[in-house]
Amino acid sequence: MKSRTSRRIEKQSKKQFYIFLIGIVVILFLTLRFGILILDGLGSLSIKLKGEKTPAQQIQKNIFLESPTLNSIVNATSSSLVNVSGKTKYDKGSIEVFLNNELHQELTPEEKKFELKNIVLLEGQNSIKVRYKDIDNKASDFSQEYLITYIKSEPKLEINSPEDGSSFSKGDQEINIQGKTEPDNKLTVNGFWSIIDGEGEFSHYLRLNEGENSIKIEATNPAGAKTTKIVNVTYSP
Repeated sequence: MKSRTSRRIEKQSKKQFYIFLIGIVVILFLTLRFGILILDGLGSLSIKLKGEKTPAQQIQKNIFLESPTLNSIVNATSSSLVNVSGKTKYDKGSIEVFLNNELHQELTPEEKKFELKNIVLLEGQNSIKVRYKDIDNKASDFSQEYLITYIKSEPKLEINSPEDGSSFSKGDQEINIQGKTEPDNKLTVNGFWSIIDGEGEFSHYLRLNEGENSIKIEATNPAGAKTTKIVNVTYSP
């Protein structure tokens, strides 16, 4: 039979063995838990000290390209030609100019600026936008899109009443000038604005002076082109 002393020594040995096993498990857990993070941190620190970019930074650079900026463009013109210009963040690469959602021309920026002159517009509404393309053919998102309306014809202007050369007397000192133009135009009668409805029709009341009155009716389209008509009438009180 084992003596009391032997049993006590054996019990202490088992206890030390279990403590040793628990210590090994804890060390392994801590190594797996924090060792990878420590190694990754040391690796990142080494890259920074060398002045290199981390893989994450390199991927972000390749994914995101900043869109170029277009300078403001008129929304309507009576000319079939328009110039576009703008700036980009990059020295290298190219700028793709899209007209009506189709690639119109590709140009190289100079000092981070670009300009393209005499783009030929189609009659009616046109859209213009640009994007940047780097030397690896990766493209940015499109810039803001501008809509430009090329209006080739002069504004239409019809005067329904009064007729040129009409005469008015007594109770007809205030007359109603009526006519029609395009709904998007602006219209003045002797320099005063007149309201145009959705059909392009207008009605403007004017008080006549004694004798001959010259009435100037002028329509202006969004491109700035004007059509003017003069109606002469006479008033006798």
